[in-house]
Amino acid sequence: MFPYFFYIPLILTFCKISYEFFIMEEYKLIVVCFVFYSFLASFFIFIFRKSRVKKEFDFESGYYKEGGKKLVRIEDISQFLVISHYCSSSSGSPYTAFQFGFYCKENKGYVLMDHSSYSSIKRDVQMISERLNVPYEILNEHDKYKPNPIRAF
Repeated sequence: MFPYFFYIPLILTFCKISYEFFIMEEYKLIVVCFVFYSFLASFFIFIFRKSRVKKEFDFESGYYKEGGKKLVRIEDISQFLVISHYCSSSSGSPYTAFQFGFYCKENKGYVLMDHSSYSSIKRDVQMISERLNVPYEILNEHDKYKPNPIRAF
Protein backbone atom coordinates (compact mmCIF):
# COMPACT_ATOMS: atom_id res chain seq x y z
CA MET A 1 0.00 0.00 0.00
CA PHE A 2 2.69 2.49 1.02
CA PRO A 3 6.34 2.27 0.10
CA TYR A 4 8.37 1.00 3.03
CA PHE A 5 10.24 4.27 3.39
CA PHE A 6 6.95 5.94 4.37
CA TYR A 7 6.56 3.79 7.48
CA ILE A 8 10.07 4.33 8.81
CA PRO A 9 9.76 8.03 9.79
CA LEU A 10 6.29 7.43 11.19
CA ILE A 11 7.44 4.58 13.43
CA LEU A 12 10.69 6.28 14.43
CA THR A 13 8.97 9.51 15.51
CA PHE A 14 6.39 7.51 17.45
CA CYS A 15 9.16 5.56 19.24
CA LYS A 16 11.15 8.70 19.99
CA ILE A 17 8.18 10.61 21.42
CA SER A 18 6.95 7.57 23.38
CA TYR A 19 10.41 7.05 24.82
CA GLU A 20 10.55 10.70 25.96
CA PHE A 21 7.16 10.32 27.66
CA PHE A 22 8.32 7.06 29.25
CA ILE A 23 11.42 8.77 30.69
CA MET A 24 9.21 11.53 32.13
CA GLU A 25 6.85 8.83 33.52
CA GLU A 26 3.92 10.32 31.60
CA TYR A 27 2.21 7.04 30.76
CA LYS A 28 -1.09 8.67 29.80
CA LEU A 29 0.72 10.70 27.16
CA ILE A 30 2.10 7.48 25.67
CA VAL A 31 -1.49 6.31 25.15
CA VAL A 32 -2.43 9.70 23.69
CA CYS A 33 0.60 9.52 21.39
CA PHE A 34 -0.40 6.01 20.29
CA VAL A 35 -3.97 7.12 19.54
CA PHE A 36 -2.72 10.18 17.63
CA TYR A 37 -0.33 8.14 15.47
CA SER A 38 -3.04 5.53 14.84
CA PHE A 39 -5.39 8.23 13.55
CA LEU A 40 -2.59 9.77 11.50
CA ALA A 41 -1.72 6.45 9.88
CA SER A 42 -5.41 5.72 9.22
CA PHE A 43 -5.82 9.13 7.60
CA PHE A 44 -2.89 8.55 5.24
CA ILE A 45 -4.14 5.07 4.36
CA PHE A 46 -7.61 6.49 3.63
CA ILE A 47 -6.20 9.24 1.42
CA PHE A 48 -3.91 6.95 -0.57
CA ARG A 49 -6.56 4.26 -1.03
CA LYS A 50 -8.93 6.84 -2.48
CA SER A 51 -6.26 7.97 -4.95
CA ARG A 52 -5.95 4.51 -6.52
CA VAL A 53 -7.62 4.02 -9.89
CA LYS A 54 -10.28 1.31 -9.90
CA LYS A 55 -9.99 -0.97 -12.94
CA GLU A 56 -13.01 -3.11 -13.83
CA PHE A 57 -14.79 -5.05 -16.53
CA ASP A 58 -18.39 -3.83 -16.42
CA PHE A 59 -20.48 -6.57 -17.99
CA GLU A 60 -23.70 -4.57 -17.79
CA SER A 61 -22.39 -1.73 -19.96
CA GLY A 62 -19.98 -3.97 -21.90
CA TYR A 63 -16.93 -1.77 -21.24
CA TYR A 64 -13.56 -1.94 -19.54
CA LYS A 65 -13.38 1.04 -17.17
CA GLU A 66 -10.65 2.82 -15.25
CA GLY A 67 -11.84 5.13 -12.51
CA GLY A 68 -15.41 4.89 -13.81
CA LYS A 69 -14.42 6.13 -17.28
CA LYS A 70 -15.35 3.86 -20.21
CA LEU A 71 -12.19 3.10 -22.19
CA VAL A 72 -12.66 -0.02 -24.32
CA ARG A 73 -15.62 -2.14 -25.32
CA ILE A 74 -15.11 -5.65 -23.97
CA GLU A 75 -15.84 -7.14 -27.40
CA ASP A 76 -12.94 -5.08 -28.84
CA ILE A 77 -10.34 -6.81 -26.62
CA SER A 78 -8.22 -8.94 -28.94
CA GLN A 79 -5.88 -10.70 -26.49
CA PHE A 80 -4.71 -10.82 -22.89
CA LEU A 81 -0.97 -10.86 -22.27
CA VAL A 82 1.26 -11.77 -19.36
CA ILE A 83 4.75 -10.37 -19.89
CA SER A 84 7.57 -11.45 -17.61
CA HIS A 85 10.50 -9.15 -17.01
CA TYR A 86 13.49 -9.12 -14.71
CA CYS A 87 13.87 -6.52 -11.98
CA SER A 88 16.26 -5.95 -9.14
CA SER A 89 15.12 -5.28 -5.61
CA SER A 90 16.40 -2.48 -3.42
CA SER A 91 18.92 -4.94 -2.01
CA GLY A 92 20.17 -5.68 -5.52
CA SER A 93 18.88 -9.24 -5.78
CA PRO A 94 17.09 -10.03 -9.06
CA TYR A 95 13.52 -11.28 -9.31
CA THR A 96 10.96 -11.86 -12.04
CA ALA A 97 7.91 -9.62 -12.21
CA PHE A 98 4.83 -10.21 -14.33
CA GLN A 99 2.68 -7.62 -16.05
CA PHE A 100 -0.90 -8.52 -16.95
CA GLY A 101 -2.68 -6.51 -19.60
CA PHE A 102 -4.53 -6.63 -22.87
CA TYR A 103 -4.57 -5.27 -26.40
CA CYS A 104 -7.66 -4.01 -28.17
CA LYS A 105 -8.48 -3.86 -31.89
CA GLU A 106 -6.74 -0.49 -32.28
CA ASN A 107 -3.52 -2.22 -31.12
CA LYS A 108 -3.52 -0.09 -27.99
CA GLY A 109 -2.32 -1.80 -24.82
CA TYR A 110 -3.65 -1.48 -21.28
CA VAL A 111 -1.94 -2.72 -18.12
CA LEU A 112 -4.24 -4.26 -15.54
CA MET A 113 -1.72 -5.22 -12.86
CA ASP A 114 1.86 -6.04 -11.97
CA HIS A 115 2.55 -9.11 -9.88
CA SER A 116 5.48 -11.14 -8.59
CA SER A 117 3.72 -14.51 -8.35
CA TYR A 118 3.54 -16.42 -11.63
CA SER A 119 0.94 -18.91 -10.40
CA SER A 120 -1.35 -16.15 -9.09
CA ILE A 121 -1.23 -14.05 -12.23
CA LYS A 122 -1.63 -17.11 -14.46
CA ARG A 123 -4.73 -18.12 -12.50
CA ASP A 124 -6.14 -14.58 -12.82
CA VAL A 125 -5.51 -14.35 -16.57
CA GLN A 126 -7.01 -17.80 -17.17
CA MET A 127 -10.13 -16.90 -15.18
CA ILE A 128 -10.67 -13.57 -16.99
CA SER A 129 -9.79 -15.09 -20.37
CA GLU A 130 -12.38 -17.84 -19.93
CA ARG A 131 -15.03 -15.42 -18.63
CA LEU A 132 -14.59 -13.04 -21.59
CA ASN A 133 -13.80 -15.76 -24.15
CA VAL A 134 -10.60 -13.95 -25.15
CA PRO A 135 -7.31 -15.83 -25.72
CA TYR A 136 -4.21 -15.10 -23.68
CA GLU A 137 -0.50 -15.43 -24.24
CA ILE A 138 2.45 -15.55 -21.86
CA LEU A 139 5.51 -13.69 -23.17
CA ASN A 140 9.01 -12.83 -22.03
CA GLU A 141 10.04 -9.18 -22.06
CA HIS A 142 11.96 -9.53 -25.36
CA ASP A 143 9.21 -11.38 -27.25
CA LYS A 144 7.32 -9.40 -29.85
CA TYR A 145 3.56 -9.12 -29.59
CA LYS A 146 1.70 -10.49 -32.60
CA PRO A 147 -2.02 -9.69 -32.69
CA ASN A 148 -4.38 -12.63 -32.64
CA PRO A 149 -5.73 -12.68 -36.24
CA ILE A 150 -9.03 -14.25 -35.20
CA ARG A 151 -9.97 -11.57 -32.67
CA ALA A 152 -8.03 -8.56 -33.92
CA PHE A 153 -10.19 -7.55 -36.88
